[in-house]
Amino acid sequence: MAGQPLTILSSTGPVLVFERLLFSFSRDYSLDYLPFRLWVGIWVATFCLVLVATEASVLVRYFTRFTEEGFCALISLIFIYDAVGKMLSLTRAYPIQRPGSPAYGCFCQYPDPGGNESQWTRTKTKDREDLLSTDLGLVNASLLPPPECVRQGGHPRGPGCHTVPDIAFFSLLLFLASFLFAMAFKHVKTSRFFPSVVRKVLSDFSSVLAILLGCGLDAFLGLATPKLTVPREFKPTLPGRDWLVSPFGTNPWWLSVAAALPALLLSILIFMDQQITAVILNRAEYRLRKGAGFHLDLFCVALLMLLTSALGLPWYVSATVISLAHMDSLRRESRACALGEPPRFLGIREQRLTGLVVFILTGISIFLAPILKFIPMPVLYGIFLYMGVAAISSIQFTKRVQLLLMPAKHQPDLLLLRHVPLSRVHLFTAIQLACLGLLWIIKSTPAAIIFPIMVTQGWVASWGVPERL
Repeated sequence: MAGQPLTILSSTGPVLVFERLLFSFSRDYSLDYLPFRLWVGIWVATFCLVLVATEASVLVRYFTRFTEEGFCALISLIFIYDAVGKMLSLTRAYPIQRPGSPAYGCFCQYPDPGGNESQWTRTKTKDREDLLSTDLGLVNASLLPPPECVRQGGHPRGPGCHTVPDIAFFSLLLFLASFLFAMAFKHVKTSRFFPSVVRKVLSDFSSVLAILLGCGLDAFLGLATPKLTVPREFKPTLPGRDWLVSPFGTNPWWLSVAAALPALLLSILIFMDQQITAVILNRAEYRLRKGAGFHLDLFCVALLMLLTSALGLPWYVSATVISLAHMDSLRRESRACALGEPPRFLGIREQRLTGLVVFILTGISIFLAPILKFIPMPVLYGIFLYMGVAAISSIQFTKRVQLLLMPAKHQPDLLLLRHVPLSRVHLFTAIQLACLGLLWIIKSTPAAIIFPIMVTQGWVASWGVPERL
């Protein structure tokens, strides 16, 4: 129903940051979170409908490259940071076992002749602390696996008896493999191998193929890597919760009015997130024939805010990273070109089918829980990393950051360098980096509640930045 059907609605990083803050606020002040969230969603929908009625979307004419690239870079960095952070957290959940580490050591303990189990003793050696004492019936379980220990009448003892030391390393292998597979398949399109049809299929389905290869590698080795957690039946996640969220719950009545304040901040964030994504996708270089329906799209998001808040579902808005990936998969390129020359960009296949199928398949996925539970989480983290890297690589900001570290004689022949002095380009990039760093710092501190206001101030400040770039 959208005016610009090429945008993909999803949960975005900035909105997720705000929702985390809202949950922390509810927990700290003993508020019933879901009813409070419902009233925030009702107010957000009201504010968005007011913006639609007053045609406030005309303000997108003031969105400059400065704002677009800063917002896109921020969301891409959130993808990259969360993917790497989740991967590193697995090393704490599945610690690497080294001699002397808390997770190291597993021994098989046998009863003494009197029928009592012997006690642990520690004997000091020159280079390590040995827990092996054959006189008291302790045998190193690295030479005798715990199942064999039990079979012979012993008892496995020690912190390392019930852990698998290969999980952390293998999870890192799956993480990097899925990321590299996705990147390699994506760049097959510009390679000289395989027919053009094969290259296109491999490039378009790079993420799916990377996930399948990662799952295949995980199944082949059969290690107990952490898998995607899926529910066993179709029902609300929290026990005892109805399908529809009660508007009051245990909260006082005045909280329904006070929810307008955080809703105002969230409305600013959703307006920026939605409209900046639409502006990026409707740039002249993409050669879209269909115009953008900024008012209509914001109206659809407002209605979805009511629906998702009442059902307790994530708040959906146009996702920059996913929408850019969707746009890139719909590129049309020339088939006839000179030998050795890259194909020419012809435009985008504009249609509503792919977006519709995406959400139909998302709905069908609730019946695929028996299959989805075999997907390793490190593989998904690798795909998140790929999406973040692919999105941040597609904007001019990345190329200009590279120019900061590149000698003049090695700089590519970019169109912007023909019209703008190099010093002005570096100044523009430095200001963007400073604003991006400030946004990240604000997002990562308890002051993150003002994050939407900081985004708006960056937009207003960008009005004075020359648009010659």
